[in-house]
Amino acid sequence: MQVFIYNTGAIPIDQSKLYSKKTREKYPETAGKTNIPNLVFLVVGEDGKTLIDAGFSIRNPMGDGLRGKALAYFYKATPYKEIWPQLMAQRISSLDYLLITHPHGDHLAGVETRDIPVSQICMGKEDLSPSLANWLNYPLRMIKGLNITPGFPKTKEIQPLPLPGHTPGHTGFIAGNIAFVGDALESIVSLDDPNPPKKFAEDIKAKAKSIIKLRELAKQGVLLLSAHDPSLAPTQGQDLLTSPQYSALLSRQEKVLAQLS
Repeated sequence: MQVFIYNTGAIPIDQSKLYSKKTREKYPETAGKTNIPNLVFLVVGEDGKTLIDAGFSIRNPMGDGLRGKALAYFYKATPYKEIWPQLMAQRISSLDYLLITHPHGDHLAGVETRDIPVSQICMGKEDLSPSLANWLNYPLRMIKGLNITPGFPKTKEIQPLPLPGHTPGHTGFIAGNIAFVGDALESIVSLDDPNPPKKFAEDIKAKAKSIIKLRELAKQGVLLLSAHDPSLAPTQGQDLLTSPQYSALLSRQEKVLAQLS
């Protein structure tokens, strides 16, 4: 199995919306304003080529109407690059699976503008009826046009990991000793923040339970990769599992586990 990391953009944000006051005081890197990455992961292995999330789309960042205007304003000073030209630059001309963790525009928008064929696109059943109260969600009428299969296929190497809270059907994925956790964690520091702000959680109690579940996986030595962790860097075509970044990420995760409140 090989794992590759791509960045499709940077999101300017006040981290007080992501971490509790206690966590911001304990981990100085979580304080203040910053740009967080918007990461997409490619797994190449027994199941073929599987992309986890589709990232931003420059051409259609979050759909039309209010959502499109809001995102255009939010990211007006932000550079972003679609996943598709990045894949094609590495001579990847097709995908076997595209697994979507949840229906927010920074994870789903790229589906609309895909430039290479994808055999199957999947997302959690609960998230195929997103709440219109959450402006981050794609409108249901647009999701229906994306040819998304509800639920996830049975594959040899990648297994779905239910992590509700950020959205009702938010789903991570486990492949080998790696867990791709989407927005269940803002970064690995979130393992030490079981009571995060409610800003980006549709069900804060469910999200807290998901964080506890991920703590247990981390204690078993599973490396957790979240979609917006600033400590993750694009692999530039190098397999994460054979790069120095892999051991550095594991070491950082172990340090956070040692400091758990």
